[in-house]
Amino acid sequence: GPAGAVPARAPAAMASPMHSLAGIDVATVLAAPALPERGLRAASGAEPQAPLQARPGFVLPPAAEPASIGDDGMEESDELNFGSDSIGNTYQPSVKRRKRRYGYLHRLRSTLGRKIVNRRRSKGRRDIAA
Repeated sequence: GPAGAVPARAPAAMASPMHSLAGIDVATVLAAPALPERGLRAASGAEPQAPLQARPGFVLPPAAEPASIGDDGMEESDELNFGSDSIGNTYQPSVKRRKRRYGYLHRLRSTLGRKIVNRRRSKGRRDIAA
């Protein structure tokens, strides 16, 4: 064709995936060798590891028992998360404990504590210690 001419596009019916597979013989595809393994193991030439059960010295943990259904129709494992037994607030503040652990006098007792105070002082912190 002339220079600069745009080549004609294939009709939409020919571009479908089904059309591209129409000339392939299924027996040829099935007889073809499998693709090589990809990844680090294939590159290193290492043999694939045996499954966990087949490794010597490895014992699988016992399977968890299925949750039983109680008289109220609920699983017993669900009852652990209800009522007053549920996990509550883990932080129970105490001023005395906070001052003893993070207070100014406690910081000054050690070299690292003095470094913390000096760092906070040079940074311009309003509160140097608890």
